[in-house]
Amino acid sequence: MEDDKKTVHKHFYLNKILLIIFFVGSTLLLEYIYEVTNTTTILPREDVFPSWISSLDASLLVQINPALTNPLLNTIFFVVTQMGRVSVVILFSLLFYFFGYKKESILIIISLLIGTIAIFLLKELISRPRPFLTLPTIIPFINELGTSFPSGHSTRLFVFSAVVTRKLSLFSSCLYLLSLLVAFSRLYLGIHYPLDVFFGAILGWTIGKITLKQEKRIIDFVSNFVPF
Repeated sequence: MEDDKKTVHKHFYLNKILLIIFFVGSTLLLEYIYEVTNTTTILPREDVFPSWISSLDASLLVQINPALTNPLLNTIFFVVTQMGRVSVVILFSLLFYFFGYKKESILIIISLLIGTIAIFLLKELISRPRPFLTLPTIIPFINELGTSFPSGHSTRLFVFSAVVTRKLSLFSSCLYLLSLLVAFSRLYLGIHYPLDVFFGAILGWTIGKITLKQEKRIIDFVSNFVPF
């Protein structure tokens, strides 16, 4: 009897350790990929997209930055944009796990891994300079290097919303509103073009929905390593 209790406690603590390793390891991996894609210095040059796309993108962006900028909104959108950081999204995923939404939490992490790899490949293939490098009127409120297309923040938030709203449908409007605000903050802060955030949002939503469709396979695989 005493041995059985010890075995149960041992498995309990082992599962918790594996869980911590899973979340911490995922965070470090995603942060590393994020840093790699945002530490390359891109010199000012022409946009890589066709001129009509660049012109439309630029004309839309300047209606936001610098047209709408003011000290209050600068602070608000600087705070809002932090919600799209890798560490913040994974923290929310961890909270979901401990509040009982274990499968959704794991699916978010898997979706983020897939999305981050997709972003990395796209940024390597499409080396689009950030708008503040090509448009002299744009004011960059955040000093970010790397390429502009697509927006990683938009991708992460729409991944999160696509997965979470399956269980929390009552909060779907709030979650998607938050996702849109984060996407908008990337424009306001002068870090991305509209096409960057639009594509990032579509990419994130699509990856989230595909992950949900493959839920059983993913959960069956991950359950070999992480407790449910």
